Amino acid sequence: MRRKELLKKLKQESFIKLDDLAQTFDVSTRTIRDDVKALNDESTSFRIELSRKRGYYLVISDANQFENFLSDWTEDGYETKNKRMETLLVHLLLHSQYITYRQLADLCGISVAQVKLDCGALPKLLEGSEIKLLTKAHHGIRLQGNLYDKIKLIDAYYIKGQHLILDYISHLVTNPNDISQGVRLICQEYRLRPDGDSARILRRWLELLICYHILNVETQYQSLNLSDMEPLKKILNQYELTRACLPHAQVIYQLLLEHQSINLVPQTTLRKFLYQVYTEIDQQFDTRFVEDVDFMRMIQLHVAVMMESNHLADSSKSSLIDSLCREFPAIMNCALHLVKRLEQEYHMTITEEEIVYLTSHMAVSYERQSDRKIRSYYHIALVSSSGGGLAQLMEMRFSKIFPSARIKLFSLDQKTELLAFRPNLVFSIKLLDYPVDCPVVLVKEVLEELDYF
Repeated sequence: MRRKELLKKLKQESFIKLDDLAQTFDVSTRTIRDDVKALNDESTSFRIELSRKRGYYLVISDANQFENFLSDWTEDGYETKNKRMETLLVHLLLHSQYITYRQLADLCGISVAQVKLDCGALPKLLEGSEIKLLTKAHHGIRLQGNLYDKIKLIDAYYIKGQHLILDYISHLVTNPNDISQGVRLICQEYRLRPDGDSARILRRWLELLICYHILNVETQYQSLNLSDMEPLKKILNQYELTRACLPHAQVIYQLLLEHQSINLVPQTTLRKFLYQVYTEIDQQFDTRFVEDVDFMRMIQLHVAVMMESNHLADSSKSSLIDSLCREFPAIMNCALHLVKRLEQEYHMTITEEEIVYLTSHMAVSYERQSDRKIRSYYHIALVSSSGGGLAQLMEMRFSKIFPSARIKLFSLDQKTELLAFRPNLVFSIKLLDYPVDCPVVLVKEVLEELDYF
Protein backbone atom coordinates (compact mmCIF):
# COMPACT_ATOMS: atom_id res chain seq x y z
CA MET A 1 0.00 0.00 0.00
CA ARG A 2 1.32 3.43 -0.95
CA ARG A 3 0.88 5.00 2.49
CA LYS A 4 2.87 2.26 4.17
CA GLU A 5 5.67 2.70 1.65
CA LEU A 6 5.56 6.45 2.24
CA LEU A 7 6.03 5.93 5.99
CA LYS A 8 8.93 3.53 5.43
CA LYS A 9 10.62 6.00 3.10
CA LEU A 10 10.24 8.84 5.60
CA LYS A 11 11.71 6.60 8.28
CA GLN A 12 14.75 5.84 6.10
CA GLU A 13 15.44 9.44 5.07
CA SER A 14 15.59 12.57 7.21
CA PHE A 15 13.75 14.97 4.91
CA ILE A 16 11.92 14.46 1.60
CA LYS A 17 10.41 17.22 -0.48
CA LEU A 18 6.81 17.04 -1.64
CA ASP A 19 7.67 16.95 -5.35
CA ASP A 20 10.14 14.11 -4.81
CA LEU A 21 7.50 12.01 -3.03
CA ALA A 22 4.97 12.66 -5.79
CA GLN A 23 7.53 11.61 -8.40
CA THR A 24 8.51 8.49 -6.45
CA PHE A 25 4.94 7.22 -6.19
CA ASP A 26 3.72 8.48 -9.60
CA VAL A 27 0.93 10.56 -8.10
CA SER A 28 0.08 14.24 -7.76
CA THR A 29 1.28 16.45 -4.91
CA ARG A 30 -2.36 16.73 -3.83
CA THR A 31 -2.48 12.96 -3.34
CA ILE A 32 0.67 13.03 -1.19
CA ARG A 33 -0.85 15.78 0.98
CA ASP A 34 -4.01 13.68 1.39
CA ASP A 35 -1.91 10.64 2.34
CA VAL A 36 0.00 12.63 4.95
CA LYS A 37 -3.21 13.97 6.48
CA ALA A 38 -4.76 10.47 6.57
CA LEU A 39 -1.65 8.97 8.18
CA ASN A 40 -1.50 11.66 10.86
CA ASP A 41 -5.13 10.88 11.72
CA GLU A 42 -4.56 7.11 11.97
CA SER A 43 -2.09 6.78 14.86
CA THR A 44 -0.70 8.72 17.83
CA SER A 45 2.64 6.90 17.67
CA PHE A 46 4.07 9.21 15.01
CA ARG A 47 3.60 12.52 13.28
CA ILE A 48 4.60 13.64 9.79
CA GLU A 49 5.73 17.24 9.93
CA LEU A 50 6.61 19.70 7.18
CA SER A 51 9.63 21.96 6.96
CA ARG A 52 9.05 24.62 4.33
CA LYS A 53 12.67 24.54 3.25
CA ARG A 54 13.61 20.87 3.62
CA GLY A 55 10.32 18.99 3.11
CA TYR A 56 8.49 16.30 5.10
CA TYR A 57 10.06 14.46 8.03
CA LEU A 58 8.88 11.80 10.47
CA VAL A 59 8.63 12.25 14.25
CA ILE A 60 8.13 8.96 16.16
CA SER A 61 6.77 9.28 19.69
CA ASP A 62 6.30 5.56 20.45
CA ALA A 63 8.66 3.23 18.56
CA ASN A 64 6.96 -0.05 19.59
CA GLN A 65 3.50 1.18 18.68
CA PHE A 66 4.83 2.56 15.40
CA GLU A 67 6.37 -0.82 14.44
CA ASN A 68 3.12 -2.57 15.35
CA PHE A 69 1.25 -0.09 13.19
CA LEU A 70 3.47 -0.93 10.22
CA SER A 71 3.31 -4.69 10.77
CA ASP A 72 -0.49 -4.67 10.85
CA TRP A 73 -0.56 -3.43 7.28
CA THR A 74 -0.88 -5.90 4.40
CA GLU A 75 2.07 -6.49 2.11
CA ASP A 76 0.22 -5.66 -1.10
CA GLY A 77 2.57 -2.83 -2.01
CA TYR A 78 1.53 0.30 -3.85
CA GLU A 79 0.48 0.66 -7.46
CA THR A 80 2.83 2.30 -9.91
CA LYS A 81 1.31 4.62 -12.50
CA ASN A 82 1.15 1.84 -15.11
CA LYS A 83 -0.51 -0.57 -12.67
CA ARG A 84 -2.90 2.13 -11.56
CA MET A 85 -3.94 2.83 -15.14
CA GLU A 86 -4.60 -0.88 -15.64
CA THR A 87 -6.85 -0.80 -12.56
CA LEU A 88 -8.76 2.18 -13.92
CA LEU A 89 -9.16 0.52 -17.32
CA VAL A 90 -10.36 -2.79 -15.88
CA HIS A 91 -12.85 -1.03 -13.60
CA LEU A 92 -14.27 0.90 -16.55
CA LEU A 93 -14.39 -2.24 -18.72
CA LEU A 94 -16.38 -4.10 -16.07
CA HIS A 95 -18.96 -1.32 -15.66
CA SER A 96 -21.35 -0.23 -18.43
CA GLN A 97 -22.52 2.99 -16.79
CA TYR A 98 -20.76 6.33 -16.38
CA ILE A 99 -18.35 6.54 -13.43
CA THR A 100 -17.37 9.83 -11.83
CA TYR A 101 -13.78 10.93 -11.40
CA ARG A 102 -14.37 11.03 -7.63
CA GLN A 103 -15.37 7.36 -7.61
CA LEU A 104 -12.25 6.46 -9.58
CA ALA A 105 -10.11 8.59 -7.25
CA ASP A 106 -11.51 6.73 -4.22
CA LEU A 107 -10.87 3.40 -5.94
CA CYS A 108 -7.17 4.13 -6.47
CA GLY A 109 -6.60 6.33 -3.44
CA ILE A 110 -5.44 9.32 -5.46
CA SER A 111 -6.67 12.84 -6.16
CA VAL A 112 -9.32 13.71 -8.73
CA ALA A 113 -6.75 15.78 -10.60
CA GLN A 114 -4.44 12.75 -10.88
CA VAL A 115 -7.33 10.55 -12.04
CA LYS A 116 -8.11 12.99 -14.83
CA LEU A 117 -4.48 12.92 -15.94
CA ASP A 118 -4.41 9.10 -15.86
CA CYS A 119 -7.71 8.79 -17.74
CA GLY A 120 -6.40 11.14 -20.41
CA ALA A 121 -3.78 8.50 -21.23
CA LEU A 122 -6.21 5.54 -21.30
CA PRO A 123 -6.85 5.75 -25.10
CA LYS A 124 -3.27 4.54 -25.60
CA LEU A 125 -4.16 1.31 -23.82
CA LEU A 126 -7.18 0.95 -26.12
CA GLU A 127 -5.26 1.34 -29.37
CA GLY A 128 -6.02 -1.44 -31.83
CA SER A 129 -9.48 -2.11 -30.36
CA GLU A 130 -12.97 -0.86 -31.22
CA ILE A 131 -13.49 0.38 -27.64
CA LYS A 132 -13.77 4.15 -27.19
CA LEU A 133 -13.51 6.36 -24.10
CA LEU A 134 -16.52 8.66 -23.64
CA THR A 135 -16.77 11.64 -21.30
CA LYS A 136 -19.96 13.41 -20.25
CA ALA A 137 -20.23 16.53 -18.14
CA HIS A 138 -21.56 15.88 -14.62
CA HIS A 139 -21.65 12.13 -15.31
CA GLY A 140 -18.01 11.09 -15.65
CA ILE A 141 -16.52 8.63 -18.12
CA ARG A 142 -17.33 5.23 -19.56
CA LEU A 143 -16.07 2.86 -22.23
CA GLN A 144 -18.21 2.27 -25.30
CA GLY A 145 -17.78 -0.91 -27.30
CA ASN A 146 -18.85 -4.45 -27.98
CA LEU A 147 -19.02 -6.69 -24.90
CA TYR A 148 -17.00 -9.37 -26.69
CA ASP A 149 -14.13 -6.92 -27.23
CA LYS A 150 -14.36 -5.75 -23.62
CA ILE A 151 -14.18 -9.26 -22.17
CA LYS A 152 -11.32 -10.13 -24.50
CA LEU A 153 -9.33 -7.15 -23.22
CA ILE A 154 -10.19 -7.87 -19.58
CA ASP A 155 -9.07 -11.47 -20.08
CA ALA A 156 -5.63 -10.26 -21.17
CA TYR A 157 -5.26 -8.53 -17.77
CA TYR A 158 -6.77 -11.54 -15.98
CA ILE A 159 -3.97 -13.71 -17.37
CA LYS A 160 -1.45 -11.21 -15.97
CA GLY A 161 -3.05 -11.55 -12.52
CA GLN A 162 -4.49 -8.02 -12.32
CA HIS A 163 -5.52 -7.62 -8.66
CA LEU A 164 -8.91 -5.93 -9.20
CA ILE A 165 -10.11 -8.77 -11.44
CA LEU A 166 -8.95 -11.36 -8.91
CA ASP A 167 -10.74 -9.46 -6.12
CA TYR A 168 -14.00 -9.33 -8.07
CA ILE A 169 -13.84 -13.04 -8.92
CA SER A 170 -13.05 -14.07 -5.36
CA HIS A 171 -16.06 -12.13 -4.06
CA LEU A 172 -18.60 -12.66 -6.85
CA VAL A 173 -17.91 -16.15 -8.21
CA THR A 174 -19.27 -17.94 -5.17
CA ASN A 175 -19.53 -21.50 -6.51
CA PRO A 176 -16.61 -22.46 -8.77
CA ASN A 177 -18.06 -25.97 -9.17
CA ASP A 178 -20.90 -24.52 -11.25
CA ILE A 179 -18.29 -23.06 -13.59
CA SER A 180 -16.45 -26.39 -13.85
CA GLN A 181 -19.61 -28.32 -14.68
CA GLY A 182 -20.71 -25.71 -17.20
CA VAL A 183 -17.32 -25.73 -18.96
CA ARG A 184 -17.34 -29.53 -19.16
CA LEU A 185 -20.81 -29.69 -20.74
CA ILE A 186 -20.15 -26.82 -23.16
CA CYS A 187 -16.90 -28.42 -24.35
CA GLN A 188 -18.73 -31.70 -24.82
CA GLU A 189 -21.55 -30.05 -26.81
CA TYR A 190 -19.26 -27.96 -29.04
CA ARG A 191 -16.52 -30.59 -29.47
CA LEU A 192 -13.72 -28.81 -27.63
CA ARG A 193 -11.11 -30.52 -25.44
CA PRO A 194 -12.20 -30.23 -21.78
CA ASP A 195 -8.56 -30.04 -20.66
CA GLY A 196 -7.27 -27.78 -23.43
CA ASP A 197 -6.63 -24.06 -23.83
CA SER A 198 -10.15 -23.45 -25.11
CA ALA A 199 -11.64 -24.86 -21.89
CA ARG A 200 -9.37 -22.70 -19.74
CA ILE A 201 -10.29 -19.58 -21.72
CA LEU A 202 -13.98 -20.51 -21.54
CA ARG A 203 -13.75 -20.81 -17.76
CA ARG A 204 -12.13 -17.39 -17.43
CA TRP A 205 -14.76 -15.79 -19.69
CA LEU A 206 -17.63 -17.32 -17.74
CA GLU A 207 -16.13 -15.94 -14.52
CA LEU A 208 -15.69 -12.48 -16.08
CA LEU A 209 -19.22 -12.44 -17.51
CA ILE A 210 -20.66 -13.39 -14.12
CA CYS A 211 -18.80 -10.44 -12.57
CA TYR A 212 -19.92 -8.13 -15.39
CA HIS A 213 -23.55 -9.20 -15.00
CA ILE A 214 -23.58 -8.69 -11.24
CA LEU A 215 -21.85 -5.31 -11.46
CA ASN A 216 -24.32 -4.12 -14.12
CA VAL A 217 -27.49 -5.76 -12.82
CA GLU A 218 -29.77 -2.90 -13.94
CA THR A 219 -28.51 -2.83 -17.53
CA GLN A 220 -30.71 -4.23 -20.31
CA TYR A 221 -29.00 -6.70 -22.64
CA GLN A 222 -29.81 -7.93 -26.11
CA SER A 223 -28.82 -11.32 -27.41
CA LEU A 224 -29.27 -13.19 -30.66
CA ASN A 225 -32.12 -15.67 -30.55
CA LEU A 226 -30.72 -18.33 -32.88
CA SER A 227 -31.40 -22.05 -32.70
CA ASP A 228 -27.68 -22.93 -32.81
CA MET A 229 -27.26 -21.14 -29.45
CA GLU A 230 -29.98 -23.14 -27.69
CA PRO A 231 -27.67 -25.96 -26.44
CA LEU A 232 -25.39 -23.32 -24.89
CA LYS A 233 -28.33 -21.57 -23.21
CA LYS A 234 -29.63 -24.85 -21.78
CA ILE A 235 -26.24 -25.65 -20.27
CA LEU A 236 -25.86 -22.17 -18.76
CA ASN A 237 -29.35 -22.44 -17.31
CA GLN A 238 -28.55 -25.70 -15.46
CA TYR A 239 -26.46 -24.09 -12.74
CA GLU A 240 -27.38 -21.20 -10.47
CA LEU A 241 -24.12 -19.31 -10.95
CA THR A 242 -23.85 -19.71 -14.74
CA ARG A 243 -27.42 -18.45 -15.22
CA ALA A 244 -25.93 -14.97 -14.82
CA CYS A 245 -24.25 -15.57 -18.20
CA LEU A 246 -27.53 -16.21 -20.05
CA PRO A 247 -27.98 -12.55 -21.13
CA HIS A 248 -24.46 -12.78 -22.60
CA ALA A 249 -24.85 -16.13 -24.37
CA GLN A 250 -23.97 -14.49 -27.68
CA VAL A 251 -20.52 -13.53 -26.33
CA ILE A 252 -19.80 -17.09 -25.21
CA TYR A 253 -21.14 -18.45 -28.50
CA GLN A 254 -18.83 -16.14 -30.44
CA LEU A 255 -15.89 -17.32 -28.33
CA LEU A 256 -16.80 -20.95 -29.06
CA LEU A 257 -16.99 -20.29 -32.78
CA GLU A 258 -13.60 -18.61 -32.65
CA HIS A 259 -11.98 -21.59 -30.96
CA GLN A 260 -13.77 -24.11 -33.14
CA SER A 261 -12.43 -22.32 -36.20
CA ILE A 262 -8.77 -22.37 -35.09
CA ASN A 263 -6.60 -24.26 -37.62
CA LEU A 264 -9.53 -24.71 -40.00
CA VAL A 265 -9.94 -22.37 -42.96
CA PRO A 266 -7.17 -19.72 -43.09
CA GLN A 267 -8.92 -16.82 -41.41
CA THR A 268 -7.22 -13.96 -43.24
CA THR A 269 -8.14 -15.41 -46.62
CA LEU A 270 -11.72 -16.08 -45.54
CA ARG A 271 -12.08 -12.59 -44.05
CA LYS A 272 -11.00 -10.95 -47.32
CA PHE A 273 -13.30 -13.19 -49.34
CA LEU A 274 -16.34 -12.45 -47.15
CA TYR A 275 -15.60 -8.73 -47.23
CA GLN A 276 -15.56 -8.89 -51.02
CA VAL A 277 -18.83 -10.88 -51.16
CA TYR A 278 -20.66 -8.61 -48.73
CA THR A 279 -19.43 -5.56 -50.60
CA GLU A 280 -21.13 -7.05 -53.66
CA ILE A 281 -24.29 -7.71 -51.63
CA ASP A 282 -24.32 -4.17 -50.21
CA GLN A 283 -24.03 -2.68 -53.69
CA GLN A 284 -26.63 -4.99 -55.26
CA PHE A 285 -29.25 -4.98 -52.47
CA ASP A 286 -28.63 -1.54 -50.90
CA THR A 287 -27.61 -3.00 -47.51
CA ARG A 288 -24.85 -2.10 -45.05
CA PHE A 289 -23.50 -5.47 -43.87
CA VAL A 290 -19.83 -4.49 -44.26
CA GLU A 291 -20.33 -1.60 -41.81
CA ASP A 292 -21.64 -3.99 -39.12
CA VAL A 293 -18.35 -5.03 -37.51
CA ASP A 294 -19.95 -7.44 -35.03
CA PHE A 295 -21.89 -9.17 -37.78
CA MET A 296 -18.85 -9.55 -40.07
CA ARG A 297 -16.87 -11.10 -37.24
CA MET A 298 -19.70 -13.49 -36.33
CA ILE A 299 -20.40 -14.56 -39.91
CA GLN A 300 -16.71 -15.24 -40.53
CA LEU A 301 -16.48 -17.54 -37.53
CA HIS A 302 -19.75 -19.28 -38.39
CA VAL A 303 -18.71 -19.90 -42.00
CA ALA A 304 -15.32 -21.26 -40.89
CA VAL A 305 -16.97 -23.77 -38.57
CA MET A 306 -19.68 -24.57 -41.10
CA MET A 307 -17.09 -25.49 -43.73
CA GLU A 308 -15.64 -28.16 -41.42
CA SER A 309 -18.92 -29.31 -39.90
CA ASN A 310 -20.02 -32.90 -40.29
CA HIS A 311 -23.56 -32.01 -41.27
CA LEU A 312 -22.54 -30.33 -44.53
CA ALA A 313 -23.10 -33.64 -46.28
CA ASP A 314 -26.63 -33.90 -44.89
CA SER A 315 -29.10 -33.11 -47.67
CA SER A 316 -32.21 -33.04 -45.45
CA LYS A 317 -34.76 -30.26 -45.91
CA SER A 318 -35.33 -27.49 -43.38
CA SER A 319 -38.87 -26.72 -42.31
CA LEU A 320 -37.98 -23.06 -41.70
CA ILE A 321 -36.73 -22.13 -45.13
CA ASP A 322 -40.20 -21.54 -46.62
CA SER A 323 -41.24 -19.23 -43.77
CA LEU A 324 -37.99 -17.26 -44.06
CA CYS A 325 -38.61 -16.85 -47.79
CA ARG A 326 -42.00 -15.34 -47.03
CA GLU A 327 -40.95 -13.16 -44.10
CA PHE A 328 -37.50 -12.03 -45.30
CA PRO A 329 -37.43 -12.37 -49.09
CA ALA A 330 -34.77 -9.68 -49.56
CA ILE A 331 -32.49 -11.16 -46.90
CA MET A 332 -32.99 -14.64 -48.34
CA ASN A 333 -31.77 -13.32 -51.70
CA CYS A 334 -28.70 -11.86 -49.97
CA ALA A 335 -28.04 -15.19 -48.24
CA LEU A 336 -28.41 -17.11 -51.51
CA HIS A 337 -25.89 -14.77 -53.13
CA LEU A 338 -23.43 -15.60 -50.34
CA VAL A 339 -24.17 -19.34 -50.65
CA LYS A 340 -23.55 -19.27 -54.40
CA ARG A 341 -20.21 -17.50 -53.97
CA LEU A 342 -19.10 -19.85 -51.17
CA GLU A 343 -19.97 -22.94 -53.19
CA GLN A 344 -18.07 -21.59 -56.20
CA GLU A 345 -15.01 -20.49 -54.24
CA TYR A 346 -14.64 -23.47 -51.88
CA HIS A 347 -16.30 -26.25 -53.94
CA MET A 348 -18.71 -27.12 -51.18
CA THR A 349 -22.40 -27.89 -50.89
CA ILE A 350 -24.42 -25.85 -48.38
CA THR A 351 -27.60 -27.41 -47.01
CA GLU A 352 -30.95 -25.74 -46.44
CA GLU A 353 -30.31 -25.90 -42.69
CA GLU A 354 -27.17 -23.81 -43.10
CA ILE A 355 -28.98 -21.39 -45.40
CA VAL A 356 -31.50 -20.89 -42.58
CA TYR A 357 -28.67 -20.16 -40.12
CA LEU A 358 -27.02 -17.68 -42.50
CA THR A 359 -30.33 -15.94 -43.22
CA SER A 360 -31.05 -15.65 -39.48
CA HIS A 361 -27.67 -14.05 -38.82
CA MET A 362 -28.17 -11.63 -41.71
CA ALA A 363 -31.75 -10.78 -40.66
CA VAL A 364 -30.54 -9.65 -37.23
CA SER A 365 -27.94 -7.37 -38.83
CA TYR A 366 -30.46 -6.07 -41.37
CA GLU A 367 -32.88 -5.11 -38.59
CA ARG A 368 -30.12 -3.10 -36.93
CA GLN A 369 -29.32 -1.44 -40.27
CA SER A 370 -32.98 -0.56 -40.85
CA ASP A 371 -33.27 0.95 -37.40
CA ARG A 372 -30.18 3.10 -37.93
CA LYS A 373 -31.40 4.14 -41.39
CA ILE A 374 -34.77 5.27 -40.06
CA ARG A 375 -33.10 7.33 -37.33
CA SER A 376 -30.55 8.82 -39.72
CA TYR A 377 -32.75 9.76 -42.64
CA TYR A 378 -36.00 10.87 -41.02
CA HIS A 379 -36.68 14.37 -42.40
CA ILE A 380 -39.02 16.87 -40.75
CA ALA A 381 -39.93 20.17 -42.44
CA LEU A 382 -41.19 23.17 -40.42
CA VAL A 383 -43.06 25.72 -42.52
CA SER A 384 -43.89 29.26 -41.35
CA SER A 385 -44.52 32.59 -43.01
CA SER A 386 -40.86 33.58 -43.01
CA GLY A 387 -38.91 30.60 -41.64
CA GLY A 388 -38.10 32.44 -38.40
CA GLY A 389 -39.73 33.36 -35.11
CA LEU A 390 -42.23 30.64 -34.27
CA ALA A 391 -40.51 28.14 -36.55
CA GLN A 392 -37.19 28.55 -34.72
CA LEU A 393 -38.89 27.91 -31.38
CA MET A 394 -40.57 24.85 -32.85
CA GLU A 395 -37.24 23.64 -34.22
CA MET A 396 -35.75 23.72 -30.72
CA ARG A 397 -38.67 21.72 -29.36
CA PHE A 398 -38.82 19.15 -32.15
CA SER A 399 -35.07 18.56 -31.97
CA LYS A 400 -35.67 17.26 -28.44
CA ILE A 401 -38.65 15.13 -29.46
CA PHE A 402 -36.86 13.74 -32.55
CA PRO A 403 -33.16 13.86 -31.58
CA SER A 404 -32.02 11.77 -34.57
CA ALA A 405 -34.19 13.44 -37.23
CA ARG A 406 -32.99 16.06 -39.65
CA ILE A 407 -35.17 19.15 -39.08
CA LYS A 408 -35.18 22.06 -41.52
CA LEU A 409 -37.04 25.40 -41.64
CA PHE A 410 -38.89 26.67 -44.70
CA SER A 411 -41.01 29.71 -45.56
CA LEU A 412 -44.35 29.34 -47.37
CA ASP A 413 -42.88 30.38 -50.71
CA GLN A 414 -40.00 27.83 -50.65
CA LYS A 415 -41.87 25.10 -52.53
CA THR A 416 -38.92 23.96 -54.63
CA GLU A 417 -36.56 23.76 -51.64
CA LEU A 418 -39.08 21.85 -49.51
CA LEU A 419 -39.80 19.26 -52.21
CA ALA A 420 -36.07 18.77 -52.76
CA PHE A 421 -35.70 18.10 -49.02
CA ARG A 422 -38.08 15.10 -49.42
CA PRO A 423 -39.56 15.31 -45.92
CA ASN A 424 -41.20 12.40 -44.11
CA LEU A 425 -43.34 14.78 -42.06
CA VAL A 426 -44.34 18.47 -42.42
CA PHE A 427 -45.49 20.87 -39.70
CA SER A 428 -47.00 24.03 -41.23
CA ILE A 429 -48.83 27.16 -40.06
CA LYS A 430 -51.38 26.59 -42.88
CA LEU A 431 -52.31 24.00 -45.45
CA LEU A 432 -49.89 23.89 -48.35
CA ASP A 433 -51.21 24.78 -51.80
CA TYR A 434 -49.14 22.03 -53.45
CA PRO A 435 -48.98 18.25 -52.85
CA VAL A 436 -46.20 16.61 -50.80
CA ASP A 437 -45.65 12.90 -50.44
CA CYS A 438 -45.98 12.80 -46.64
CA PRO A 439 -48.38 13.81 -43.84
CA VAL A 440 -48.87 17.55 -43.22
CA VAL A 441 -49.76 18.60 -39.64
CA LEU A 442 -51.05 22.08 -38.85
CA VAL A 443 -49.04 23.88 -36.20
CA LYS A 444 -52.15 24.96 -34.31
CA GLU A 445 -53.00 21.29 -33.74
CA VAL A 446 -49.80 20.75 -31.74
CA LEU A 447 -49.24 24.14 -30.09
CA GLU A 448 -50.97 23.12 -26.87
CA GLU A 449 -48.69 20.08 -26.65
CA LEU A 450 -45.54 22.22 -26.71
CA ASP A 451 -45.06 23.32 -23.13
CA TYR A 452 -43.14 26.55 -23.76
CA PHE A 453 -45.94 28.28 -25.78
